[in-house]
Parts: sequence; structure tokens; C-alpha cells
Amino acid sequence: MPKPITFKPGSKIKLADIDPRHVEGDWTKESAHERNKENTERSRDLAYRLYAENRRALLLVLQGMDTAGKDGTIRTVMTGINPQSFHIQSFKQPSPEELDHDFLWRIHKSVPRRGEIGIFNRSHYEDVLVVRVHNLVPEDEWKGRYERINEFERLLVEGREEQRERLQARLDNPDKRWKFSSGDLAERKLWGKYQEAYEDALEKCNTEHAPWRIIPSDRKWYRNLIVSELVKDTLEAMDPQRAIVSIVEEAIRSAKRLSKAASALSFDAPVTHVYNPLAYAWKPHEAYVLRLNPKGVRVLFLGMNPGPWGMAQTGVPFGEVASVRDWIGIEEPVKRPAAEHPKRPIEGFACQRSEVSGQRLWGLFRERFGTSAKFFKEHFVANYCPLVFMTESGKNHTPDHLPKSERKPLDAACDKHLAELLQVTNPEWAVGVGKYAEACLNRVASDSVRVTTVLHPSPASPAANRGWAPAATRQLVESGVWEA
Repeated sequence: MPKPITFKPGSKIKLADIDPRHVEGDWTKESAHERNKENTERSRDLAYRLYAENRRALLLVLQGMDTAGKDGTIRTVMTGINPQSFHIQSFKQPSPEELDHDFLWRIHKSVPRRGEIGIFNRSHYEDVLVVRVHNLVPEDEWKGRYERINEFERLLVEGREEQRERLQARLDNPDKRWKFSSGDLAERKLWGKYQEAYEDALEKCNTEHAPWRIIPSDRKWYRNLIVSELVKDTLEAMDPQRAIVSIVEEAIRSAKRLSKAASALSFDAPVTHVYNPLAYAWKPHEAYVLRLNPKGVRVLFLGMNPGPWGMAQTGVPFGEVASVRDWIGIEEPVKRPAAEHPKRPIEGFACQRSEVSGQRLWGLFRERFGTSAKFFKEHFVANYCPLVFMTESGKNHTPDHLPKSERKPLDAACDKHLAELLQVTNPEWAVGVGKYAEACLNRVASDSVRVTTVLHPSPASPAANRGWAPAATRQLVESGVWEA
């Protein structure tokens, strides 16, 4: 396996002797890409365990010159990992308030809390690099910082440092050009001085408890491969305990049981075609369930069943394609159902039709919470029934219109799954999106769960078409689910 370049604590190093285009072994861009995908899947599971275990944290410090590829590394290595599980902090020029404190004051505030992966995009090492090259502090000051950095990192590793408030950070948009300034050119002229500063920092702060790894970064694919291996190997060595992640794992198992039970049922005319997205769209559905907070949720929203242009295409409840792909951050392969209706083809994330109900529901959450990570911190959305029913004409046939003989075994399977989901997520509130879902919740939920409802966002509802988002928000505020 590819390894970063390491060296013994206290030994001197010459960065000029390291080839930034170095590749170990016979790795290619293609093989590295496949290995990165494997590492990401493994790290995603381990990150959930770490988050649910809530005992330890992982801090990844990325330090390098401009254009070294720090942002690209983060985008590649952390793609697919639940954003609830990690936070990114960039350290730029200190503010006046930060300058009034010790140089490590702003660093202390940003270390990851227990259960989280923290990523420093630049770090406290700026205070022995930039300040030295630009003569911003006296020499005896920056020289004295090496030992303080070592002590700070020792405390982090030994678990004596009090973990601080969670940082709500996000990646820089790679399409924005404001990241470049004319000052970058001036910094390039100081390359030699920066190399000296880096070499001293590496020599004096490469310790047994917090060793440095040097990553050749001219080949982006190899750089990303090494870091993904490093993150995965470190998480595996930490070995967060699987048993604590039972909420997410049990939700996945429960969904599989529901899928199997629903697929075994049969339905007569006027229903001619039945789709089960939990079967042919399992990969995006599983990726969605992995967004579930491993510690449970405060609010569970429940819909009735998939729509033909929403969950039927993406495997996600109310899963309008753009919302699932661009806001929730899921885009996985979708297969086709065994018997496909010619007027209702399954195109997955290539589907050009938009489900209005999903657009409205997820649009409200996006407007209120900003990021999907903030939404999933306390909320989750599920459907009562996983099946899509269609008549010969392609018309959507909802479960409430099924005959009692067909609805009874379907309700039994769906009630069982809903009871399991309520048990593992343990919500304070369960919100039926529409009266049908509310009735299901009232039938299944225990007395410890407060049940309420919001207007269904369907375009077939005149009330929803007159302003669904404000009406739903008002209902949720008045019921006490959300604060005004």
C-alpha cells in the first residue's frame, strides 16, 4: 500500500531532496481512483462508528504552500462521508480579537469534539511559518512556539484537552475565483524562506505522539490516495465500537426487511404495475439512511408512499432529483424494476421530471437549515409504504385506494417497519406529511412520541398551491416542533 514519507523525530530534513512527483509502486490514476472509492466506503462506516461512540476524535492537519492541493484533498477524501461526522476549519490572517490572545487560542476553539473528524486547512503551524518569513513577531517568540505546539498536540493525543464548541464549517466553493489574490505571487517569491521555515517546523515538531507525514502532491491522484489510506488506516487503528452504531445499522436492516415483505405481496386491477425502490434503487436509499443521526433524531417526518418522479427515481423519500443530488449530496446507480411501465420509465438521477412535493418539502428544509447536515442533525424523513402503484394508463394509485384485502397485509408490513423506525430513532416528534401519514403514526406510535401533521405539499392540493412552505412552517411552529 502507498505510504507517506516519514522520518524519525528530531532528525533534519531537506524538502528539496523529496520528489513532489514521487509514486511508490505501480499505481496508476485509474487504480488509485478505485482504491479511493474503497477507502471512502470503509472510512464512511468507521466515521459513523466514531460519531456514535462519542469518546474520541480524529484531527487531520493539512499544511502546505499555496496550490499544494489542500482543498482538492479534502473534496476527494471526504466525499461520501456524512457531513455530520466531520468539520473543516481554515485558518487565515488572525482577527484583532485573536491577536489579543495567545496564538493557540483560536486553535483551541476549533479542535473537533468527541465523535468527530476535524480537518485543519492550514493550522497553528502558520504561527511558526508565515510570522517567521514576514517578520511579524520577534525571533525568540516564534522559536518558543515550537515547544508550545508540541505540548498542545501531546494534550490532544492524551485526551487532556477540553473539547470545544462544534465548528459549523464548510468547504470553499472550488468554482470561486476569490481564493486567488495578487498577494499569492508575492508569497511565491519567498519560497526559499518558507522552505527553511517548514524544515525547522518539521524537525522541531515531529514527535512520537504527533508525527508528521510528507505527501508528494504534484500528482493529485497519488496525493489523494495516500491521504485516503492514512485516514482509513487511522480510523481502523482507533477501532470505534460497532455495537454503538445500532441505530443506523438497525434502520438499514429494517428497510431491507420491509423491502422483502412488500415485494412478496400481489395486487390486482386496477393496479397493473408495482415499483419497489427499496429493491432497484437500494444503493441511493442506503446512502440516504446513512444520513440518519446515529444518536437518534428529535423530529421524524413521515410521508405516504413514493411518487413516480421522486423516490421512484432516486430511492429517497420525497426524492426530487435536484434536491437529492445537489442538497443532500447523493447520486448513486439506480437499476430498473423487473416490470417497467412504458409510461413511467425509471431513469434514476438522469430523470428530467421534477416531483413538486419533494421540491417543496426539501426546499423548505434547505431554506430553514441551509445545509443538509444541519437538517439531519435533528430530523429525518421516511415513507410509510415503499411501493409505487400504477394503473394501465400510468396514473398513480395511492395505497389508501387499495381494497381492504390488499391493504391489510401491506399495512401489517409497513406498520412493523414504522414501529421499528420509531423505536431506533426515538423521536420526540413524529410529523405526518398529510392526514394519511398522520393516521399511520397515531396507529403505531407509542405515547412517548408526540404526533402532529403538516399540509401535504402535493400540487393536487389547492391549499398547498397557495403557499405551502409558509403554511407548513406555521403549523410546525404552532405545534411546537420548530421555534418561531
